Amino acid sequence: MECLVVSTMLATPEFSRTVSIDEVSAGELRRRLTADQPERAALAARFGLAGLRSLVADARVWAEEQGKIHVKVTFTADVLQSCVVTLEPVSARLNEEFDVVFAPETGEEGLDHDEIVIDVADADPPEPLTGDSVDIGELVAQHVALAIDPYPRKPGVDWRPDETIAAGAGDGGDSPFAVLAGLKDQKI
Repeated sequence: MECLVVSTMLATPEFSRTVSIDEVSAGELRRRLTADQPERAALAARFGLAGLRSLVADARVWAEEQGKIHVKVTFTADVLQSCVVTLEPVSARLNEEFDVVFAPETGEEGLDHDEIVIDVADADPPEPLTGDSVDIGELVAQHVALAIDPYPRKPGVDWRPDETIAAGAGDGGDSPFAVLAGLKDQKI
């Protein structure tokens, strides 16, 4: 008899900075979050970066009506990536700001969710507030991931694949099309 073991344990975030809801209820909080070297190394590995030289965030957290928690953050991160053309190191500075509102889950079971109407002009709906704290550090990490350039290029490097293919195809050299044409004539 085979047995499948599934772990329900969640991975510990690399840059965890939690704020309890009780702290926020007492008044607005301001926090400066700075990632240390092991946290930066772990985040760089998570995001596929060559390095994360710095990560600093300033957060404001306050309570709103109906148990909502509002988080406003600005962050700066210095990232090191590999150029998608040359694979040489490319440095970039990220300066971003974001707002997130959390609200207690309403437990509205019985609602018909077959049709959802989305108006792009409307504000984003609140994130579900589960537990008794909000992890601001993980929020920052997620927004860093969103701000990273998916195709970094070293300054001055320009590559146009359509021109490279066209140049190789016309000269009868080792373009992919010339190789395929040669294979077509071979008998196996």
